[in-house]
Amino acid sequence: MKISRQTWGLVLLLVPVPGLMILLSAYAIFSFVLSALMAQSSSPDQLLVISQIVRAILSFLGLVCAVGIVIGMPVGFFLLMKSSHQKTIGAPGHKH
Repeated sequence: MKISRQTWGLVLLLVPVPGLMILLSAYAIFSFVLSALMAQSSSPDQLLVISQIVRAILSFLGLVCAVGIVIGMPVGFFLLMKSSHQKTIGAPGHKH
């Protein structure tokens, strides 16, 4: 199954910003829950290891979304413009 350029353009335009907002919210919620669990836990070492792994994953995904904003949005805009330009050129009645 081939995905069209217009679909890729929309994905690259619409996914990075909400993705970053969701990841920042998840990071904040996770930190809050972890601090509450650490206060009640008798062995915080295991929680500390788990928290470092989850924070590393969330940070990496946030970095991907930030790069997606800088690189993906212009590429997505270009793909949308290119796909609409190709449709216009091939339209009946279009003069060169």
